[in-house]
Amino acid sequence: MGYKLFYTQRAARDIFKLQSDVKGRIVDIKLELVSPSAMVWIELKYWFIGYQKGTKYRARDYFTSKDQIIKDVEKLNQMKQKHTFILSLAVTNPGNEDWLSGIKAFNAKFNPYRVDSLSNPDRFPDTYFLGLMKVSM
Repeated sequence: MGYKLFYTQRAARDIFKLQSDVKGRIVDIKLELVSPSAMVWIELKYWFIGYQKGTKYRARDYFTSKDQIIKDVEKLNQMKQKHTFILSLAVTNPGNEDWLSGIKAFNAKFNPYRVDSLSNPDRFPDTYFLGLMKVSM
């Protein structure tokens, strides 16, 4: 689904420059859009959801840990860019309740930083979820 959109836009020349190896590793992906003209910065994350070696991992845990996305959110906000996102591949799908609970907990714990979900776990299979979040302050 996401790949089809990306390649469709690229074919239409909406994206004119894609950098996935940004110098200095400021961000994971930088897109320069033609129409509308904008710079888009994206951080990529991988989250394991479920049990592993007796420990339960939830989306909420990744949102509320001081060692997880808060560091990316702080970094993205320092860039003073309007179009900043985090894209998380969650294996397995955390479900709507865990996902939204995590978003809400992050926004309460790390105020004034904010993430807003642009994806819905209900639209993905149980095996994975691509969670796109808009980062703001």
